[in-house]
Amino acid sequence: MKISVVIPAHNEKDYIEKCLKSLFSQKRKPDEIILVDNASTDETATIASKYNVTIIKEPRKGTVYARNTGFDSAKYDLIVRTDADSVPDKKWLYEIEKFFIKNKDTDAVSGSHFYLGVNDTVNSAMFLQFIALSKMLLNHYPLIGPNMALTKNIWQKIRSELCLNDKIIHEDIDISIHINKVNGKIGLAKKAIVHASMRRLIKNPTSFFIEYPSRLRKMLKDHDIKPVYLNIKKITKIKLPKI
Repeated sequence: MKISVVIPAHNEKDYIEKCLKSLFSQKRKPDEIILVDNASTDETATIASKYNVTIIKEPRKGTVYARNTGFDSAKYDLIVRTDADSVPDKKWLYEIEKFFIKNKDTDAVSGSHFYLGVNDTVNSAMFLQFIALSKMLLNHYPLIGPNMALTKNIWQKIRSELCLNDKIIHEDIDISIHINKVNGKIGLAKKAIVHASMRRLIKNPTSFFIEYPSRLRKMLKDHDIKPVYLNIKKITKIKLPKI
């Protein structure tokens, strides 16, 4: 099994080097790293060029365009994605590969998405609560942009059906919905951990607590997925597995 790592990046000069250093320090080394320079106007590409990575320019601004360009360009059968401001754990790729080897019928996985600067116990509880709620809403695991992997085979199956306007969708969840529509199997590799920046949440907290759920609800409706309305009693009964 060979692994292509794809990193969409728009003006990430302050973060990209730390991300790349973490990838080159992996226990299981990536077989290729693709950085998609998504209309950057800073030194993102210049910094990345110091490393053994493939840099591809995508002039159409938007995560969906950058992601698609990177995934389409991936050479290998397992496509793994993270964000330019994220820092994968040293065993990240090792745990993802181990999950796919053990679960041969899996088409895609999410790993654990922790925030930089937050206690890991708190991170674990927050992440698993999100996963549990998302699975109740979608009836399958979601995919998470900074920490996801999928086979090239499933990517080619769903590529033409994906939504392109990332202003009205959550592009990572959109992928998981379309994988589910073709009866693909999505797993959860809890030990594959990526620490992500909280800068977007800090900059605009209302987007996380108001706009994010609103956009998700509209997505479910547009994809003919009946939303599940949760009450506090139901939420408190969700059993959270340990990481």
